[in-house]
Amino acid sequence: MVIAVAGNEVDEITSVYINDEIVTIDGSNNVTDARWLADDASDTIRIKRYTGSQTTADSTLVSNTAATGDFIGAGIAYLYVRLRYNADVFAGGVPTFTAVIKGNKIYDPRTSTSAWSDNAALCIRDYITAEYGLNDSAVDDTYFSSAANDCDELVTKAGGGTQARYTIDGVINAASTTGNALQDMIAACNGTLFFSGGKWKLKVGVFDASVKSFTLDDLRSDITLPTRNSRRDIFNEVVGTFPNAGADWVEADYPAITSATFLAQDNGITNTLDLPLVMVTNRRRAQRIAKQTLNRAREQMIFSAEFGLSAMGVEVGDVVDLTIDNYGWAAKTFEVMSWKLIL
Repeated sequence: MVIAVAGNEVDEITSVYINDEIVTIDGSNNVTDARWLADDASDTIRIKRYTGSQTTADSTLVSNTAATGDFIGAGIAYLYVRLRYNADVFAGGVPTFTAVIKGNKIYDPRTSTSAWSDNAALCIRDYITAEYGLNDSAVDDTYFSSAANDCDELVTKAGGGTQARYTIDGVINAASTTGNALQDMIAACNGTLFFSGGKWKLKVGVFDASVKSFTLDDLRSDITLPTRNSRRDIFNEVVGTFPNAGADWVEADYPAITSATFLAQDNGITNTLDLPLVMVTNRRRAQRIAKQTLNRAREQMIFSAEFGLSAMGVEVGDVVDLTIDNYGWAAKTFEVMSWKLIL
């Protein structure tokens, strides 16, 4: 069997699973686990791994099948699996083969080099620019470099130790729409992806200092200020699933994020958001994203107004502050959600 595991060159095929159990493969490419050995301890499964960088066809594959020397699979990562018939070993039929992969080598604008990385911002940049993604080279590398630094920042875990703030550890199916794929990737870094000034820009879920201060003198219209959303549009609990790397990537529930304060504000009525995180494989990182999502959603005050030219240069995702004495605001911070130019 020739099993394609990625439609592009990958950095490494690290582990192979047979029927959801990791196996050991020796230097001769034979599976050595007792479960897959014949009664005389001879091997019955041989697995060769190709990362997509190969330039010639596998000689054994060519000699033992109808494949020719043109069967190279350049740019395609694959497993070449050969089974030796044994009625006892394969009593349940042909097993299922899967693999864990260190995926595509991606470009890092901070170093101008390409290498494997699970940095969430760099993975999103790669998907935007790649042919299998949006195939759009219009990316703002200043923004993506800053986002990549935020993703690399080490955060302290509650149980001790540190971990990178945001990574992407998942598979994008070739049949997925680009919108759905990007949505899953952005959720893994609690980010905001937007198109401005003719380029894609990304901000990930970290708090930034205010980039601009405004007062009433900067406004050119009346103010719209809804302070609370309808109960049906807000939530006070976040639950969801993630592929748990600590349990062979089996889908698991991360601990629910709840707030007694928010529940009390909602008259004790639980309203739950289901937030699956398909690109997050670490429980603590999943909890952190869920907590940010809950707290961010409870910031329900939305300030809308027309501003003068002093607001030019402010972009989606920027943090600004407002000082309005009538509201008791002294440099109150807001995140820019959208803006448009009115002529």
